[in-house]
Parts: sequence; C-alpha cells; structure tokens
Amino acid sequence: MTRPLTAPGPLLSDAGGGSWSVGARSETGYVRKANEDRMAWVRSPFGDIFIVSDGMGGYKGGARAAELTVATLQTHLIGLSPLAADFMQQVQQAFQAANRAVHSERHANDPNTREMGATGVAAIVCGSQFAVAHVGDSRVYHWRRGLPLLPRTRDHTRVQGLVDAQVISAAEAERHPDNNLLERAIGHQPTVQADVSRWIDLRHGDRLLLCSDGLSGYVSDAEIEAILKRHGDPQRATDELVECALAKGGEDNVTVQVAQFNLPWRRRLGALAWPALALVGLVTVLVFMLYRPKSGPQASASAASAAPAAAGASAATSVPAPASAAPPWEPQQRRGL
Repeated sequence: MTRPLTAPGPLLSDAGGGSWSVGARSETGYVRKANEDRMAWVRSPFGDIFIVSDGMGGYKGGARAAELTVATLQTHLIGLSPLAADFMQQVQQAFQAANRAVHSERHANDPNTREMGATGVAAIVCGSQFAVAHVGDSRVYHWRRGLPLLPRTRDHTRVQGLVDAQVISAAEAERHPDNNLLERAIGHQPTVQADVSRWIDLRHGDRLLLCSDGLSGYVSDAEIEAILKRHGDPQRATDELVECALAKGGEDNVTVQVAQFNLPWRRRLGALAWPALALVGLVTVLVFMLYRPKSGPQASASAASAAPAAAGASAATSVPAPASAAPPWEPQQRRGL
C-alpha cells in the first residue's frame, strides 16, 4: 500500500527565491501487515521542513508513535527562529516535545504500547541553506551532481557504535545481526538527545533524500547514488529507490522523500557574477604588473645610458637617412620593456 505525502500544496513550492520539486512514496512491503512509517512536508514562515518517522513496537504502537512524532515535530519546528543564537536548542526542544508525547502513551501493561517508539529525522530549510536533526536510524542524504553522495546523519544504533570504535568495519556492519538495534529512539526514555547539524549551503540542483531504514537497510549508498544520477525527475528517482528496496525482499516498510532545490536562471547568473568579476580583476592586475612602465633607479640608469646615444643620433641627422632605413612600423627603440 502506498501512503501519500501530506504536502503544503502542489509538489512544487517557492522557497527563498528558489523552489522545491519533491518526490515521495511510502510502501508497506511484502512482509509487514501495515505501514508504521509516516512523513510530512510543511511550509513555515522561514522555509520548508521535511520529516520522516519510522514507528516501532507493533502496528498499533508503532504507527501511533510515528504519527505523534511527525505531528509534534511539525507543530514545534514551524515556530523556529533560524537566525537566533539558540536555534539548535529550539530544535532540541521540538524533539523533546515529540519524545514526551510518545513516552506518555507507553504503558507497561499494554502489549500494544509498551514497546512503542519511533525514529525521527527532519531537514529544515531556510533560504538557500539547510540543517538536519535526527534521532534513530532514519537518514538524510545530500546529493550534488559531480560529487559523491553524502550521508548527513549518523545512525544511533549499537552496530554504528562498533564501527565508530573501529571494532568492526562498515562492510561487516551491513551484515551484522544487530544492525537494526537502536541505542536512541523517540519515546523509549523520559528524555532524548537529538543530533543537530550546522547550516549547510544549497546549490541549484542539490537533492535531499530522507528515508526510513526500509531503504538504507537494503539498498547500498552506491545504488542510491546511481539512481539519483539516472533520473532528473525527483518522483521517478523516488519510485525506483522504493522499487529497488522492494525487489530485495520488501521485508520492511520503506519511505522515501527526494526533494530537489531549484534556482531561477537570474539567481544562477547572480551566483556566477562574483566569481566572474573576481577573475576579471585578477587578470587586470596581472596585465598591469607585467606591462607597467619602469620606475626607480633602474629606469634612471636606462635613461642616462640612452642620452649619449641620442646626442650621437642628433649629430648624424645632418646627413639624410638612406632609403634602406628601417620602415616606420619597426620601432627603433622599445622603451619601458
């Protein structure tokens, strides 16, 4: 079953002089009875916010945890002040609010909710920059044409901790039996700590890929990058990513958002103006340094040595120059070089 994205309007939105074209798709898969993933794309006074959450703890508990996570993050992230000094703290507070909402519905004696929890990842856009915040193993990738695919999140899993400690390799982690055991999740404890990135620049054509582990747990980064390169349309890229995950067994819910940042041609020309002006300025300085007139002691000495020659030339001017003299376009003396 496909779960559509709740979008803030058409799947093309204006953002700080640029626009976002977004592809989105969520599938239950072939093994799970229901889809416990949730996602959202919302507009705020300062820009766009993309969210993915992967619920856990059974269908009722997992789906409810993901719904609470997305709804609470939307409510709090829309009110952010991106230029404030405490921006990261504001984002932390949004994730703390989501954590409280989920944790308050966990009940030890209720099998539907006692294990409930969720991951949460958000890409927060302001103008032509974005920041990422997350808890768990849902991911954000950043793709720019001509550069390698960059993960912008680090999984909060036991296996990732082993990789960081250099106990096992990244290749061994992919095959590890505990690679989906979370060390941090929304709702599992009374409080939670989100990882919040710095602001990162966006360029025309950049893509942000948000996904649950139903994609990243089955499709390699190299395969993801190849699919993003192959498709210019974000929705077609999204569809192939989901189909690729399903083709590998479809054992988990899989949710993908591919958001592409587009600048109008005037903004793109403006972005090239400063480098072009800098290049012209550099060339002008180099030309001036190479061909500027000589000055100082060296030029004075050259002038002094030229004086006797000039006097001799004056004495010789009483005799007319022969017809075979140098043509007028051939300089007799190149001064200043």
